[in-house]
Amino acid sequence: MTIDYELVELGEGYQGEYDPTDPDDVELLRLDVTLDGEEIESLCTTMPVSLDPAQRRAFLQLVRTTVDAHGLSPSSTVELFSYAEPAWLEAGIPAGALERWVGAPTAGHFAGAGPDPIAECGHPTTALYAVPGGHLCELCQEAGA
Repeated sequence: MTIDYELVELGEGYQGEYDPTDPDDVELLRLDVTLDGEEIESLCTTMPVSLDPAQRRAFLQLVRTTVDAHGLSPSSTVELFSYAEPAWLEAGIPAGALERWVGAPTAGHFAGAGPDPIAECGHPTTALYAVPGGHLCELCQEAGA
């Protein structure tokens, strides 16, 4: 099983659909999380579609690095990165934003998972989420019952 992250342009802005006639609106990117090509989480970010390809790659690398380092579930990942700003590409994630999501149980976590227990694969249970017949570790793709 493979988890991937993708930035997509769906014509979203700060107040829903992007309004090019509103000088305060900006067209924004959406972060999709897929499992074996099937979307499992998706949320609009505050990153503008005007990011160049190198900035988009840097943003996705920041997502992957953060997930690997902190064991975020797919739902926590999209929640955290929905607040992402272009400044994060240079300065990193503000500590307060990261602390809010690291170890915080969410609906996307494996049932009963808390911030401290370790799964069979050795990763925090916050990296587990339910799949048919058991759970899957977001970090190493190891399945369990």
